Amino acid sequence: MERHFRDGHTETWWAADARLGGYGPDSPCRLVVATTDPASLPEKATWYLATKLPHPDAPHAATGPHLAGPRRDRPPLRPAAVD
Repeated sequence: MERHFRDGHTETWWAADARLGGYGPDSPCRLVVATTDPASLPEKATWYLATKLPHPDAPHAATGPHLAGPRRDRPPLRPAAVD
């Protein structure tokens, strides 16, 4: 995704689902990693987010209390535009 900052500069960030313990793309609680560098995962520029929003491909995406966003047919670590 492309992050736009108030001072006018932009940065490319990457996001991917991760599996750890009970977290995963098909679990009720997902773990999402967002970073500026997927190869090194820099400490100050990597976020680990837990969310109840289902992955669009998860079995419970259409029936759970939290609806998934639109399906995006792209490989895992990918840039996506965000305003």
